[in-house]
Amino acid sequence: MIRSILRSLFDAGSREEIERRVCDRLGTSDPHRMAWIGEYSAAEGRIVPRASAGREAGYLDDIEIRIDESDAGRGPAGRAVDTRGVQVARRVTDDPSFGPWREAALERGYESSAAVPIVSG
Repeated sequence: MIRSILRSLFDAGSREEIERRVCDRLGTSDPHRMAWIGEYSAAEGRIVPRASAGREAGYLDDIEIRIDESDAGRGPAGRAVDTRGVQVARRVTDDPSFGPWREAALERGYESSAAVPIVSG
């Protein structure tokens, strides 16, 4: 999977194209249901989706991910931005940190969630 993604990036002409290709490869391959890339907006205090692929079905429109101490800031993506490290919710059905997104995730068949920060430097 990693090699396939890397090969597809060599001729990408823009950041947007790289993000789309990464999401396409991850979000349409088993066992993944969806992949997305977001960007932290300091002005809004939240992560704003930039690209997605797979069985998204409006999920990114239904949720808000904040970067603060609220419930919407303590899930995998908020923690990944905060810690600059990979964060996981292994079972969205009973992970207490995943409460704000649980219903929307379960409606789409999502069972777990991983957030991988993309950082420079």
